[in-house]
This record gives sequence, structure tokens and C-alpha cells, in this order.
Amino acid sequence: MWSLHNIPDVWPESKEKSHPHAKPIGLLKKLIEATTNPGDVVLDPAAGGYNVLEAAVCTRRRFLGCDVVAAARLFFGGGPRR
Repeated sequence: MWSLHNIPDVWPESKEKSHPHAKPIGLLKKLIEATTNPGDVVLDPAAGGYNVLEAAVCTRRRFLGCDVVAAARLFFGGGPRR
């Protein structure tokens, strides 16, 4: 159940993005706070630039995530970038 009902529809986006589909961290933090409690696990199976990880840590949630590109880098060499 949503505990916050005042999340704006429009958020400013940064020119510098960690991933082409990155969402604003402020928006992610509000969504995480509205749908979870501190200490909960936030799952992002398509983590991309890992902005959800940053938002989860900032809101005192645990994080579980992965991304196909990061997994491919680990498998074929080079390791994760973050």
C-alpha cells in the first residue's frame, strides 16, 4: 500500500546519466519510501546504472539487483564498472 500520495508527476532529469534509461534518484527514493519500510529489500532485476541501489541505500533499504550487461562483462572479462 502506498504511504505517500504527494509524489510529483514531473521530475528534472540530469544531463549526465549512468544509463540511457536512468530515472532521477529523487524520484526513486520517493517511490521506495512509499512502498517499503526501512530494512526491506528492494529488488531491481534490470538494474542498468544501479540508480535504484543508490536510492535504496539512501533510504536505509537493502538492495538486490543485477543487469545482463554487467553479468556479460563479468563473464567475458572486465568486471563491473560500478
